[in-house]
Amino acid sequence: MTTIMTRADVVDCRARVTRQVSFLQSPRYSVRVVDRIGGSDSFAAGLIHGFVSGRDLEATPGFAVAASALKQTIPENLNQVSVAEVERLVNGDASGRVQG
Repeated sequence: MTTIMTRADVVDCRARVTRQVSFLQSPRYSVRVVDRIGGSDSFAAGLIHGFVSGRDLEATPGFAVAASALKQTIPENLNQVSVAEVERLVNGDASGRVQG
């Protein structure tokens, strides 16, 4: 996961994955950060969920980044974001907490 700091309260999240000779890059989400704690854990959980649920390799990093981006928009360490909310962001609905 590549994280680029633009301001103290805004972060751009994106994942880049190399697989043999191919290079995968997730969409980038610009997030107004409420709480950074748990963002990396949510990214890891998103990767694990993607692999365990049978999501293809090309889609898994995008799911993980979306989960991480959404987590950073809520306070505390507990990720209260559902799989359905992450899926909506992955499918292009950034009308909630994240602007894609």
